[in-house]
Amino acid sequence: MVRFLAILSLLLGSLPALAAAERVPEIELRLNADIYYPGDMIELSAVMHPAEYAAFSIRIPEHPKLHFVAYTPEPVRFQDGAYVQRVVWRFQPVAAGEFVLEPIQARLNNGAGGVETVTLPPVTIRVQSYGAMDTSDELESLPPATSGLSAERNYLLLFLALAAVIAAGIWLIRRKGRHETAVLPVSSVGLADLVLQLEQGQPVVKLIEQVVARPDVQLSAELRAALEAAAYAGRMDRDHLLALIRSGGAS
Repeated sequence: MVRFLAILSLLLGSLPALAAAERVPEIELRLNADIYYPGDMIELSAVMHPAEYAAFSIRIPEHPKLHFVAYTPEPVRFQDGAYVQRVVWRFQPVAAGEFVLEPIQARLNNGAGGVETVTLPPVTIRVQSYGAMDTSDELESLPPATSGLSAERNYLLLFLALAAVIAAGIWLIRRKGRHETAVLPVSSVGLADLVLQLEQGQPVVKLIEQVVARPDVQLSAELRAALEAAAYAGRMDRDHLLALIRSGGAS
């Protein structure tokens, strides 16, 4: 009988504790992904749906490999016939590894002045290195695009090279034209042609030889001597020859 009364007393004493445990709302911790990589944005949210009005505050322990970014609390609101509270933490991992956040403690306020502290399950965050990424299905990366400045420089160099080739060709054509002797048919070579070549500064030795050799071109003795000296003795005096021809060197 005494034993029965002791067990009954123990059960009656535990009823308030059981009732209090039933009144403690559940807080759910969620991650926005299963696997992360260094630099990703990790979102850890805590959500509570109490049957009666209640609010919570949670302390998340710091971790040296997780860089804290932001904390966003949302006020308790009544939605679809129930109370809802949500809080979001944002972190960025600075290294790969498996990180455990613990202990996580929550303070609950039931709105009537009652405050309770509960310990939530630990949160494990898995961060992989980029070397572990599966890239077998990815397309082969394209070569780096040429910058606009480099493309413009290449076009400029191409234009300059083309202009240099054209200029060299024009120079060679003119040089060849200046050094080539105008070879005219013997029957059509006359003093007028010789005057033109002398005025233009072109080579005239062969032209002089043709003029001197023509029997139908009458030359004065002085003009013939001057022409023969220019053609055969190398004594070329263009101004003197022009003066003789223009003064009527033909006879």
